[in-house]
Amino acid sequence: MPTWNYTAVHVYGTLHVIDNHEATVQVVRDMVTFYEASLPQPWTIGEGNEYVDKLARSIVAFRIPIACIEGKWKLNQNQPRERREKVIRTLRSRGNEDANDIAAMMAMNMSTEQDS
Repeated sequence: MPTWNYTAVHVYGTLHVIDNHEATVQVVRDMVTFYEASLPQPWTIGEGNEYVDKLARSIVAFRIPIACIEGKWKLNQNQPRERREKVIRTLRSRGNEDANDIAAMMAMNMSTEQDS
């Protein structure tokens, strides 16, 4: 019987829609600054950018103050080591990013567990 390995994070909070145009432009500017910062030539949004001003009129910006974060994972930790190693090899052989990420998490979990 196949089983699925996964990690999940659930974040809970109250949605606050931002209905002010200038505040929406600022949200877009803040996100661009954050996500572009690590790039060799980050893109920035200057004041009075007509493209961003027009784009922001089609965006529904929002904030969600976080009230609770819950994490959960199932990485075959209840299985014998040999079986987990086989699952890791199988996942790595698939050659896709998601399978490789799960295999890496399983391997990291195995490397940090204490031998009983």
